[in-house]
Amino acid sequence: MSIYTRKYFQTNASGAQKNMPKINQPIVLNTMIALPPLEEQNAILKKIENLYSICDELDTQINSSKTNSQTLIQAVLKEAFEK
Repeated sequence: MSIYTRKYFQTNASGAQKNMPKINQPIVLNTMIALPPLEEQNAILKKIENLYSICDELDTQINSSKTNSQTLIQAVLKEAFEK
């Protein structure tokens, strides 16, 4: 979406048709991609690690809830069929 990237592709695209120029693999591989400063990259990494930690906790809670619900269903069925 960057104006610089679009200009790069327009400049390096080839082909006879103006409405459908070709962009080959070397052009794509040589595309400059802007990266945030290292400090911001580290902040992003910390946020991602924090979110992974929350996901792990949620996964543990989900598994625990599944186990509890299976135990509850078995207890309800046992109670229902023993009467």
